[in-house]
Order: sequence, then structure tokens, then C-alpha cells
Amino acid sequence: MNKVHILLITDDDTYGERLTDCIRKMKSRLKMTRIGSYELEEIIKDASSDKTFNISRNDLKKFKIILMDQSCDTQCLELEEKVNSYFDESSQYVILRLVEETNILNKNEIYKFSKISDLINRSLQRYSFVTGNYIGGHLSSEHDCKIFSVVSSFGGAGCSSISLSVARELALLEDEDTLYISLGSIHQERYFFPWNRSNNIREFLYHMFYGDARYCFSIDSYIKRDDFGLNYFNVNTFTNKIYELSQENFETFINHIISMKLFKNIVFDIGFDTSNKAKFLTSISHKILFITKDKSVTDEAYISYMCFEDSRIITVENFSYIPSLAEEFFKEETLEDEESLEEKDVLRIRKDDEAFLSYDNKIDIRRDTSFSSDVNRLIDIIF
Repeated sequence: MNKVHILLITDDDTYGERLTDCIRKMKSRLKMTRIGSYELEEIIKDASSDKTFNISRNDLKKFKIILMDQSCDTQCLELEEKVNSYFDESSQYVILRLVEETNILNKNEIYKFSKISDLINRSLQRYSFVTGNYIGGHLSSEHDCKIFSVVSSFGGAGCSSISLSVARELALLEDEDTLYISLGSIHQERYFFPWNRSNNIREFLYHMFYGDARYCFSIDSYIKRDDFGLNYFNVNTFTNKIYELSQENFETFINHIISMKLFKNIVFDIGFDTSNKAKFLTSISHKILFITKDKSVTDEAYISYMCFEDSRIITVENFSYIPSLAEEFFKEETLEDEESLEEKDVLRIRKDDEAFLSYDNKIDIRRDTSFSSDVNRLIDIIF
């Protein structure tokens, strides 16, 4: 993926050096360049021909995010005006001020001594909001949680049944430290789990963004657990309240859940979705389970559009026909087919109608079927 260039303007050499060094050590696609206020003025005047600076005037337009440190003192607003005058209307950038006050009301200001992950997340979120151009999220490396996104290039591929089965197997393996979250217009949790009206995800989100945020530091009362030890949010509506969040609030919610360090695994049931929310989740995922059926013609275009990294994709052909009675007669052809699948890292889940039971308006997935057996093979690949 392309580098995201960030320009840090600061006269505090110690702070600038430490922040730049932290970004470099993250080994992410973020690249930070540091200059001082005097240097910026000289560059804008194009007076750098006889001086050695980190960047030239023409380099300015490659920066997506410009962080203006409060150490530049009264020059901040003046420098900001000069930078804005240099960029044209078509430029995609945002200028944010790093301040020392903790009580921040201006959305273009960030507390300069925030955790690195919070500072970067806030910068990326603000850039996306101001420009409308999503460049992907960032997640702190200070966590042990593995994130799995289950996606498809079309609807009806079986993402929910596979997501839930994978999440349950992980819960059994990891001592109940797995969380399932569905993403889409409908809460898939309503189809698989019991629920009640009190202490639901809607209340949690309200307290987090509009009410008393103290209620969000403990999520135990909003989380339920099924017979397999799988954790899920209690939902009381079919309309997905998580998906209704703004992009900024959505990323804040996801980062908050992960930063609590309560779960070893989180499985996101995304399905067919090309939104920025889906792009954010897949960009921070440990593995992307790509569900297809008979190798849909839309698969390649979807993967390209979503900018998936090949090393993180596990392709799963769901409900594909695998010869059984004909194997003895066409053994050679079957082996060739299996070898070609192995080369392309494609796992097949056999068609199994007996795996799904319906009762009390809920869907249950049996674990004593070929479907469950194939899901277990998928778990082996994941780990």
C-alpha cells in the first residue's frame, strides 16, 4: 500500500525527534517528515535553493496531513494561512494543531501528548472527514488481539454462517476470549443469539458518544455469551446501530473495544460491503476470510477495489461441489484438481443442508456435520 506522508512542523526539537522516531519504529505505511517554522517559511518562499532542507517547495503537496505544533507559538495561524495559500482547491490535505491543553473543543486540534496510536487515529479520521478521501485506519501495535474479517464480493455467500462457526471454534480454543460482531445494515446477532431489551449495544453507543462515557469502560453488562463461550453484544433491534455510526465514531468504537484487551480474537462478519468501515476493518485485520462461490467473476474486481494484501487473504469456496461417488472412477482428475486448489490456497466447504437447524425464530449450526469439519480445517489454516 502507498505511504501516507505526514508533515510535522515544530520548534520543539526534543518532541519532534521523539514523535518522528516513534512513527518510524511502528513500521507502518505512515511516513513523517519534521521541519521547523523558519524552515517552512523559507520553503514556501522558495528560498531553499541555496540552503539544505528536508523537503523542497514542490514536496509540500505530497503531504496528506500537516501537524502544526503549538511550540511555533504565535506563528501558527500565520503559517497555516501561508500553507493554505500554497495549496490549490483540488488538493487533498488537512492541517491539524498539536496543543498542550487537554480540554479541546476545536475538532482540528489534538492533544500533543496523546498516545501515539490515538494521535495517529485522530489525524487519519479528521483527514477522512475533511477531504472525504479515506486513506485507511491505524491500530496501536500495543495489543495481542487477532482480528478476522469475513467478506465476500456478493451477497448470500454464507459469510454469517462461516463467521459464527469460526468464532465459536476460536472461543472453544481460546478459553472464551473471542468476540463476534456483525457489520452491515442488519444485526446478524438477532438470527443466532437470544437477546433482551436492557443493557444493549444501542445504550452502550449512546453513553460512549452522547451520554456518560464512564459507562463504556466496563462492557460486561452489554456482552452476552452463548453455550460455546462466544461473546457477542446484546442487540435489541435488527437495524445495526454500529453500522449507523459515522466513520469517525465507528473507528473510535472499534479501537476502544480492542484497546480494552479483553479479547484474544474478534471476528467481524462483514459480508458484501465496500464502505470505508469495511475498508478500515480489513486494513487492521490479521486475516481476511474471502468467501466465494464457484469463483465469482466479481471476486478479482472486489479484491482490487478493497486493496487487500495477498498475504492476509484466505479464500474459501463455500458450498462448492466436491466429487465423492465419482472419486474412484476419476481419481487422477480429482487429484489434479486438489493440487491446483492447494497452489491457490483455496479451501472448500462442502454443501451440507443438515448443518443448519431453525427453531424459535433462531438459526442453529450443528458441529457434527461436514460443514463444521470443513470450518475446523479453516481454523487450522488460520493458525
